[in-house]
Amino acid sequence: MFEVFCTFQRKIRRFPHQYFLHLRIQHAQELLKQGDYTMEDIAQFCGFSDVPHFSNAFKKITGETPEQFNTLNR
Repeated sequence: MFEVFCTFQRKIRRFPHQYFLHLRIQHAQELLKQGDYTMEDIAQFCGFSDVPHFSNAFKKITGETPEQFNTLNR
């Protein structure tokens, strides 16, 4: 199993949890652009336990809050 983990990390250049977090944030960005969902919905759809956890992860990855992203991308 460790060998699979190392191969993934070498090919993707990220740890698996980082890769999947980025995918979840990309999905959130798409949902935010659509404008059809609440922050609570998006957090839940993307696998976050609550909106603050989602907002913190989003800002860590993108450098802006979901609200800022929403304002700039609508």
